[in-house]
Amino acid sequence: MSAKGERVDECHDDTIYNRWLESIRGLRHDFMNDIQVLASYLVLHKVEEGRRFVEELTQRMQQESLLIQLDYAPLVVYLMTYNYQQDILRLEVELDRSFSLTDLSVRPQVFFRAIQRWLDIYRRHATTSKKETAPSRSLVKESGRPLVANHLMLRMRSLHRDLEVTFDYVGCLEAEPSLREIRDLMADLEQTGFRCTEGLHSCEESVMKMTVPFA
Repeated sequence: MSAKGERVDECHDDTIYNRWLESIRGLRHDFMNDIQVLASYLVLHKVEEGRRFVEELTQRMQQESLLIQLDYAPLVVYLMTYNYQQDILRLEVELDRSFSLTDLSVRPQVFFRAIQRWLDIYRRHATTSKKETAPSRSLVKESGRPLVANHLMLRMRSLHRDLEVTFDYVGCLEAEPSLREIRDLMADLEQTGFRCTEGLHSCEESVMKMTVPFA
């Protein structure tokens, strides 16, 4: 390999490692914040509030466990670190039961790429206000954590023969350009074994569904 090729590989590796490092910092910050919240409830003898907070943590851990059981590392890492790679929207993932991507009729790589394309559209067209255009976005951070008003719920629900994936966005959104891209994406996906359903879509909310059969 030439010296130029080695430098390119090193730059690529540095970029990946820096992204991982940023994600680790974010995960550590969230963990420490959870510990501090729980400790404050204990110090103040707020038993009921502490119990509810522990239940929330338990539910979050259960969802992360189901996510890991998808058994496809690129998608798992992508979803678990997504909120630490950008600060324009907050992603939440919800699964109703355990399954593996190998259970689907499409290859795991194809499903992963489909999820990426959906999330890319919402990220590109999310804004911090109704009047702001996407390129001029900026968010104020407090205690190292982004203040995000935009929320995207990604739900994966197992039906009898299919996996139903719902993208439920609430916040500020460039409605027209994002809808054009969504319709183009739907057309592409339907050629590769997916079924897509267009739901509510406005500058404040968007609900879309993608269904893929189990093998």
